[in-house]
Amino acid sequence: MNKRSEMNPEQSFFAVFCIEALADELHTTGDKVYRMLTEDSDILDAYIVPHYDALHTQGREWIVDDLKGLMAKRGLIPFSDRLCRKDEPQTVLAVRQGEVDEGRDELGKE
Repeated sequence: MNKRSEMNPEQSFFAVFCIEALADELHTTGDKVYRMLTEDSDILDAYIVPHYDALHTQGREWIVDDLKGLMAKRGLIPFSDRLCRKDEPQTVLAVRQGEVDEGRDELGKE
């Protein structure tokens, strides 16, 4: 995942907030979460940045749970009872926006 999205200052600040909140929740470093969201997946560029307008209006817990569900669906972290099941839509935001196609997640991956 090499292509970086263009971000305005608010989106950059929000991306850092998401990374650090996830790092705190996952008991790891921001560097590791950043790599998971950029090198191991395209979550930062294909989900967090494009959906900034909707995501940044939510609370910390909602955002972290939403991103953890997406990360689990992508195999970046294990599923747990707090996350969505594998057969559920990947994120609440995608369902609200009607972006989940049958058999695909909101980024078009099978």
